[in-house]
Amino acid sequence: MGEDTRFLPFTLVELLTAVMIMAILLGLLLPVLSSARMKAREVGCKSNLKQIGLGVTMYIDDHKGYTLPSNFSVGSENYSWIDYLHASDLENAGVFKCPEIPDGVCFNPYGGSAMPEIIPNPVKQASYVMNVIQPGAWAGANLTTDPTKSHGWGKDSNTPVHTARVRDPSAKIVITDCFIKPDGQTITSADARGIMRFEETDHGPVTERDVGNHHQERFNALMGDCRVVDFQDDSSGHNQWVVAN
Repeated sequence: MGEDTRFLPFTLVELLTAVMIMAILLGLLLPVLSSARMKAREVGCKSNLKQIGLGVTMYIDDHKGYTLPSNFSVGSENYSWIDYLHASDLENAGVFKCPEIPDGVCFNPYGGSAMPEIIPNPVKQASYVMNVIQPGAWAGANLTTDPTKSHGWGKDSNTPVHTARVRDPSAKIVITDCFIKPDGQTITSADARGIMRFEETDHGPVTERDVGNHHQERFNALMGDCRVVDFQDDSSGHNQWVVAN
């Protein structure tokens, strides 16, 4: 009878060949899997902004056309649009944090003392900021410095912007990803008031900017018509930040 070759052990060369093939396959698959995970986090970020947009729309409907301001004043205290929406419309605090940003890197949008009657459960981690470009703060632009006029969305609850003043809402940026600073942190609590200067947009230097670029050199933005758009870094139009006269 001939030798039974069904159960012969692998030779060293065959084992090494199999290992090499597996290593090559893994090398091909890992970048694809990594890209798929990043894409999934980008989609999650857009979903967050879409939900936030619905909350913003509800606020406008409930306040006779006035847009959601960046900050609300209650006596000597201030609290952000994030905590307002969280307390009134959005129960899930997770929608205010981009999935691409690690825990511990985000900012705390509320820095004042506790106001349980207004904010029973403040959001601890957030990573989205509002466009509140201020009058006269746009580099090279001939804009009024009148403090009663806002060129971004509402700076605070004392100077709200009415939708009737907004020029082409579908082209205007409302809320965006925030920037991860070189030191590994996101924006400061002071910057959490919103994007107020040209240097804080995607056109600004890394030492000044507040607009993120962590989606493969892109950032997501909620527009005035509740659409969510992704922008290539340093590509937003100047007129997309200037909302109202």
